[in-house]
Amino acid sequence: LKRGQEQLKFGGVAQAEAERRQVDLAKARAAVQSAQANADMYRAQYQRLAPAEGAAPGTSAVVTPIAGVVTQAGVTLGEVVDTARDAFTVADPARVVVLANLYGPDITRVKAGDAATVDSPIPGQPPFEGRVRSVNAALDPATNTAP
Repeated sequence: LKRGQEQLKFGGVAQAEAERRQVDLAKARAAVQSAQANADMYRAQYQRLAPAEGAAPGTSAVVTPIAGVVTQAGVTLGEVVDTARDAFTVADPARVVVLANLYGPDITRVKAGDAATVDSPIPGQPPFEGRVRSVNAALDPATNTAP
């Protein structure tokens, strides 16, 4: 490009040729910037997917965006994770909603706002403490419970 600009001053190259070279230079610079951006993106993706510290090659750490408890595992050790299904289900214990049936005689003893303790379905885990949000007064005649 520099040589073409020098030749343009002395009539050694046409103006159109000098402009074409400038366009080619701009395209080349844009291609370099694009390649650098792609390299940065792939580098970041590799760091995100790289094996965890001390882990075997080909393995990755699975990180959840929320703190909580794993309530369901949809994959097993060594299985390839498919993006079309959940690998794990994580629940925030502070936001668990429990639906329970009350027997007819208990409906009058349980009220919205009462403290409630629910045993964990996972052996060895502490029970959940919470509050009753609502009580349905209608009984199911088949089960004599209020859902």
